[in-house]
Amino acid sequence: GNISAISAELGGLSEQELGQQQELLQLLGLPIRIPDEISNESIIQATLKDKKVRGGTARYALPKHLGEMHDFGGKYTTPVDNAIVIAALNATRMQH
Repeated sequence: GNISAISAELGGLSEQELGQQQELLQLLGLPIRIPDEISNESIIQATLKDKKVRGGTARYALPKHLGEMHDFGGKYTTPVDNAIVIAALNATRMQH
């Protein structure tokens, strides 16, 4: 879902892989869209409560390809600029 959209924004997952993942989630009856009543700001604030936060900055574990995660030099998470996160969230909202 959203994490994969962030990875796609950063050039990780290809559009084809992102589409394949979305199809699988739909087949499993899982949501692929963020409900309108959940704001981007509330999602950003929630990420700041995650166990991967370091120094007040949210960090994300991102897929490199389907079934393969980025290792980021053995750290397995990376900070992502909020503008990129918001772009990915907005892209997720526009899906049907």
